[in-house]
Amino acid sequence: MHSSDLHSENPDNQRVTPEVLSADFGNNLFEALVNSCAGSIYVVCGNRIVFHNPQFEHLTGYNAEEVKRMEFVEIVHPKDRKLIKLLFSNNFQEISQKTSRSFTFRALHKNGEMRWFKSNVSIVSWNGQPALLDNCFDITQQKEFERKLVEEEQNFRLLVNGFEDMVFIISKRGMVVQANRSVYNRMGMDEHEIVLKSFSSFFEKSMQDEAKHMVSDAFFGKRMILSGNLVRGNGKLIPVEVRLFKGNWSQKEVVFAICQDISLRIEAERIVKLSEEKFSKAFDNNAVMMVISSFDEGRFIDVNETFLKITGLTREQVVGSTSRELNIFPDIKLRNQLKEMILSEGRVLDAETSLVNSLGQRVLCSFSAEIIDIQGEKCLLFVITDITDKKLAQEKILQSEQRFRQLAELLPEKVFEANANGFLTFANNYLKLFFGFAPNSLEQGIHITDLFSPKDKPKVRSYLKRSSTIPELPSVELVAQKLDGSHFPALTHIIAVIEDKKVSRFMGVMVDITSRKRQELELIKARDEAEQASKAKERFLSTMSHEIRTPMNAVIGMANILLQDNPLAHQMEYLQNLKYSAQGLMSLLNDILDFSKIEAGKLTVNRHPTDLSEIAKGVYNMFKHLASKKGVDIILDYDSTLPNNVQCDSGKLNQILTNLTSNAIKFTLNGSVTIQIAKERETNASVWVRFAVLDTGIGIPLDKHDLIFQEFTQANPNTTRQFGGTGLGLAISHKLVDMLKGNLQVLSQPGKGSEFYFSICLRKIKEPRIKTVDKHNEAVHLNRKRQPYRVLVVEDNEVNSFIALKFLKDWGLETQLAENGAIAVDMVKENEYDLILMDLEMPEMSGYEATQIIRKLPDKTKSQIPIIALTASAMLDVQEKIFKLGMNGFILKPFNPADLKAKISELIKST
Repeated sequence: MHSSDLHSENPDNQRVTPEVLSADFGNNLFEALVNSCAGSIYVVCGNRIVFHNPQFEHLTGYNAEEVKRMEFVEIVHPKDRKLIKLLFSNNFQEISQKTSRSFTFRALHKNGEMRWFKSNVSIVSWNGQPALLDNCFDITQQKEFERKLVEEEQNFRLLVNGFEDMVFIISKRGMVVQANRSVYNRMGMDEHEIVLKSFSSFFEKSMQDEAKHMVSDAFFGKRMILSGNLVRGNGKLIPVEVRLFKGNWSQKEVVFAICQDISLRIEAERIVKLSEEKFSKAFDNNAVMMVISSFDEGRFIDVNETFLKITGLTREQVVGSTSRELNIFPDIKLRNQLKEMILSEGRVLDAETSLVNSLGQRVLCSFSAEIIDIQGEKCLLFVITDITDKKLAQEKILQSEQRFRQLAELLPEKVFEANANGFLTFANNYLKLFFGFAPNSLEQGIHITDLFSPKDKPKVRSYLKRSSTIPELPSVELVAQKLDGSHFPALTHIIAVIEDKKVSRFMGVMVDITSRKRQELELIKARDEAEQASKAKERFLSTMSHEIRTPMNAVIGMANILLQDNPLAHQMEYLQNLKYSAQGLMSLLNDILDFSKIEAGKLTVNRHPTDLSEIAKGVYNMFKHLASKKGVDIILDYDSTLPNNVQCDSGKLNQILTNLTSNAIKFTLNGSVTIQIAKERETNASVWVRFAVLDTGIGIPLDKHDLIFQEFTQANPNTTRQFGGTGLGLAISHKLVDMLKGNLQVLSQPGKGSEFYFSICLRKIKEPRIKTVDKHNEAVHLNRKRQPYRVLVVEDNEVNSFIALKFLKDWGLETQLAENGAIAVDMVKENEYDLILMDLEMPEMSGYEATQIIRKLPDKTKSQIPIIALTASAMLDVQEKIFKLGMNGFILKPFNPADLKAKISELIKST
């Protein structure tokens, strides 16, 4: 122990006075007593040793003369000098205030060794001064023993803390005085929750009394073993096996409790038991035959129900007998061979034999065998599978393959078969001869990829690699390569045969499609020629449209101008007939163009909110004057229960009704024409509408009903001469009805009139009603208060420019003329315009080019001038190009003045 450890041992309360000391030291008897004392006695006064007995010299190694010359602290170890100086200061005040007069300190022997001294001191008077009388002993050996004991206990703690097992140290009262780290970790508890707690309290309540008794018995020297469950801090149980034995800890008798966590052992035992149960169930309930026999004699120890069922024997007949005695295996010598194989290789796998059942039937079997241990006895476990059906199936497959190969030889195509690695195992003679292979070439190793050109080999390799997941390669065109290096196109089909979830082989067929490819090339050539012809037709129609519309624009335009100039009464009739004739010619041209668009597939259905009643009124108003002039009554029969707003392509529907009504009026000499629109049925979302046009005209013979819907055809050739027409109206209407998902039909008899009708389904909508605008009656105002709008007309045709300028000026617009696109661009750069009317086809620079340049001008005001295209072409590609270049709209020539005026008003007011 360190010198700072002051003890309350052997308190010395005796006061030794100077008189007593002087008397005693003068007394020979007292001197003899002091000198013979076993302890070292000395007196310290003024930090010097003023008296000592001989034992003190022996204790320190210094003689009397040396002691006289030394201060007391010189014999004190440096680590304790500070303490001694404190104790000796102020005339030993620190010592006099303490009840204990005993302390230990370290001293230095003359030879340099450190010694431990235990002092028992008293305060005395020496020559009138306070002095310290000390009777001290050398306790160095005791201190060394204590140090070793502490070190041993520390080492023991380190050792115990390294144990995986839990270690408790238990006092005689049954309390835990120490535990290793494993206890805290496994119990999930802190030290204060375990130390000084009853050891038995950590067990389940049902075991606590037993644990107390076992701890008590262990203190009597018995080694005890206890099995049970410790309760962790979270309430979970730890199954343990506890060994208790008596020992010493810190110089006290204790019991050591070593607790081994046996969770894994219990789990292992459970798994073993479960495994045994599973084996027993698997053995008894397995669908294959299972047999256990002794290794040496071959006596049956156990068999399952499947074995008994297949052999037809009873368990009593089998168990205890040998296969020789039962006579169920014809090849009896096989067992000895199996024993030798098992001893050398450890097991036998998939061996084949046969057994004979109780009915004398032969059963083909595949079996595996290995050695097992049953209660220390070496036995054989046999797993036997009935493969009779499998063998029969294999024989059938073999026969099937033979038939396949016979059939393959008869086919005029190239047939092959390959193994799982892709090497050919069979090729019919046709393939061998075609490719130039020798009869025995398959033996030299021909891979499937060898049949194809280097370019297509990767495709075939990729398929072979993925064939387990994609077993069939769809028929694909590949380039095959003969042995001489020549190529030919081959339609190839390869299939992977999957057996036991693995690819067992490949089968393939190759068809030479050289002639077919030649035909395809011819068809492609014919198609290209047809497309070129179609394009030529489109170009012709576009050109004809332009060439016809340009002069027609002049004719109709001049007629409109003359009609506005208050002509005489007889001139009015001539002008109306002129305009009507020109419009008839335009109608013919429009029919031809519409039919061309339909044939080219360039017409699409554009559904939008539509009011059917407005379409009906529009068609009725369009034809009422014509019908009245001809003396025919026109009637509109519209179902008022129809919904106001539906989704429909109003343009196509209007065109169909216009064509049908125009036809009806044309072929009706007297009587009436009725436009009938009625509801057939309705749901929450849709309505089915029936459209019909009835007339009392000349009628159509029954055998001509289908013919009239063909283009350029009429029911009677005389009809064309009498009534006119191209025969395109009904053909176009029929195709447009098809696009709207309907079917145009006719009911008619000669002399009794006709009814053309169709039904279509229209989706109802809840959007606001869209009102169409009659552009002919719209009030269009083009006047501006501060100054008139300025319009640039770009037109190379003098008559057309005259007509356009005439109408524009009559509407109050200021106009200028440019004869081609180049002039127009210069004029736009130099002047300010509110709108441009741009002809498209002009010399030097077309309207397309001029528009592109204007749209790229740096001045944003000029680059964004509204441009209306004046075009004589109604082709869709022309219209698409117009908007793509950035034009704002187009007017077809010959134009309707009201349409042009409405378009100009719309664009001017939007800027």
